[in-house]
Amino acid sequence: VGVLHPMDTIKTFMQKAASAGESEVAHRSISIVEAVSQIVKAHGLPGLFAGVVPNVGVQGPAGAIKFSVFEILAQHFRPKVKESWHNAVDLASGAAAFVACSVVIVPGELLKQRMQAGVYGNLIAGAQEILREEGIRGFYQGY
Repeated sequence: VGVLHPMDTIKTFMQKAASAGESEVAHRSISIVEAVSQIVKAHGLPGLFAGVVPNVGVQGPAGAIKFSVFEILAQHFRPKVKESWHNAVDLASGAAAFVACSVVIVPGELLKQRMQAGVYGNLIAGAQEILREEGIRGFYQGY
């Protein structure tokens, strides 16, 4: 989190800067140094960690869902197939587990990215606005 999250924040900031002028003829690309400078100037060093709370906050529940779904499916289907098919059962169980955990990862990722882009100042304000303006489906935009 200490290194990778700031890198993700910088990437998101640069993407926002590049797409800010979509209605204009030219987009403005900024360098990593410019992005860091603008983030730190506007928000201080904590600005590099915008969105870290929803990012970290969803990892526990997502891991619990992923592990539970995988174990339930693998334990259910492994006894029903030949041993030579156990790897396929594990693969399918893992894929299903990732889909199931995305129920909590996608809203967290959406909030994280919007906070990194400066759309919301904090998690509560972001969640309330999404719910008010877009409804529950708003948490799954792009899913």
